[in-house]
Amino acid sequence: MTKADIINEVAIATGMAKKEVSIVVESFMEEVKKSLIQNKENVYLR
Repeated sequence: MTKADIINEVAIATGMAKKEVSIVVESFMEEVKKSLIQNKENVYLR
């Protein structure tokens, strides 16, 4: 599943605009990247 697929599916499921969902997904991914780089921690999505 690509990032575009995730954005599309979330937009459909929530009724939100793809632009808004894209902002949220990008922000989420940036925070995950920061955590991995700064803390060298694993990130668990359950």
